[in-house]
Amino acid sequence: MFNKSLLFLALCVCPPINSPVNGTINITSRTLPSGISGLYTNSTAEVTCQNGYKLCGEPISKCSEECVWSNTNRMCISKLYKSVSTINILYPL
Repeated sequence: MFNKSLLFLALCVCPPINSPVNGTINITSRTLPSGISGLYTNSTAEVTCQNGYKLCGEPISKCSEECVWSNTNRMCISKLYKSVSTINILYPL
């Protein structure tokens, strides 16, 4: 017989994820068959930047099986600045 409680124990819960400065985050949580919703494995978080800012980094994070968010190294930078290398050195245009 299938035990639903074992399925629940196999899922992990990711910690809350913060939106970057000058940005917002839209979280898509998962709902378990029991009706409980949360930041379980495969939940996603998508970042968008406010007007006048552009995203530096990946827009979508995913809650992994290790209970950590992917792609969290991102920021919303002013469109008046330009990234000149992969280490995100910013300078005024």
